[in-house]
Amino acid sequence: MTDEFAVTLVTVTYGRRLNLLSQLLDYALEEDCIENVVVVNNGLQENLSAIQAKWRAKLRVVDLGGNAGSAVGYAAGIKEAISINSNVIWLMDDDNVPLPGTLHRLLDELGQLSSEVGREKAATLGLRIARAASAALMEYAYAPNSNFMGFDARVVFAKLYRAFKTRLGFCKALMPPTISIPYSPYGGFMAHREAFEVLGLPRQDFVLYADDWEYTRRLTKAGGAIRLVTNAIIKDVGTMWQAGVGEKISFRNIITTTSKVRLYYTFRNHVWLNKSDATSNSFYTLNKYIYISIAFFITLFALKPGNFLLICQAISDGELGKLGENPSFQLDS
Repeated sequence: MTDEFAVTLVTVTYGRRLNLLSQLLDYALEEDCIENVVVVNNGLQENLSAIQAKWRAKLRVVDLGGNAGSAVGYAAGIKEAISINSNVIWLMDDDNVPLPGTLHRLLDELGQLSSEVGREKAATLGLRIARAASAALMEYAYAPNSNFMGFDARVVFAKLYRAFKTRLGFCKALMPPTISIPYSPYGGFMAHREAFEVLGLPRQDFVLYADDWEYTRRLTKAGGAIRLVTNAIIKDVGTMWQAGVGEKISFRNIITTTSKVRLYYTFRNHVWLNKSDATSNSFYTLNKYIYISIAFFITLFALKPGNFLLICQAISDGELGKLGENPSFQLDS
């Protein structure tokens, strides 16, 4: 592997996730082209000393002194990776474990894409198993502008019809080798240092949730490209908060969560993005009120009226641009 593709992996960890982090590091630091790993300690409640002693020179730890949110965490990690002159930076969640061959497939595609659009405008993304079904139905995976929290009345029935046919076997959802996407999560996102220098750092006033979408879409809005590499597989060894064990992420899981912090920042930040991107106020408003009506009945039948009131507050703050950490929803609460 040439120096051109020497990789620095950046991850953020918190809580009691040392076991998950260890699985990622065991994979990453055995790869010959990963020269450094930056671990941002974002309020980890366990001791990192054993991991530091094991990996020594290759491991860099940035300690934030507590949980400051994903936006602050990834900003600190990206800043550190840029400062050590990394050629390629690979962002990963602490519960991601790439399958064999994933890293090299992403690097190969990054090299090809960079030759087409330039190093500062190219990025690749690994396919996380938990999101494979959405990627297979790519025409519905990214809602059009003027959607509200991913809901759009113009496509919902077509989406349900396609999903029904796929479930019955009448329509096979096949994925091409690569798919161009408008934005991505942090987990699996890879680009040259030049691209990260142009992107800057994540917006820290997002605190957490949707900060990755806002950050990565800067690339495509500036004329760059993100390619999802469908045979570069990443396994999530943790459980996404929106889903229960063995469940898919669902509309209901998000609305009925027991975490007020998650509910507030998820809605506030996504609404800010939706409102900012809306190309039609009428479609945005229609989607908004349909969504809110559905959310009302879900919280009513789930006996969680407080969640509905909180959703309404978050929507208002998002539309008014009231970002930053809300004192009523601190991350340690």
